[in-house]
Amino acid sequence: MLCPETFDDETRNWYTNGMVQSWGGFEVDRRSETPLYLQLSQQIEHWIDDGALAPGDRLPASRDLAKQIGVNRNTITSAYEALASR
Repeated sequence: MLCPETFDDETRNWYTNGMVQSWGGFEVDRRSETPLYLQLSQQIEHWIDDGALAPGDRLPASRDLAKQIGVNRNTITSAYEALASR
């Protein structure tokens, strides 16, 4: 687990006590035919596969992440549900 207030240059994420606080590397493409929730779940899955997110790392609350990236909270909830079903 990472120490409080650490920044990972590779993933461009801020961590506080092992929880991702800011997802600087994530971008949504609103022009894409891929739904936003799938874009998000695929990005998170990619970070897991690359080791940027480790088992036990907590994802941000849906409300916080929605505000950070400018999407509806339901989009985040759908993305988390898609991840959980895999």
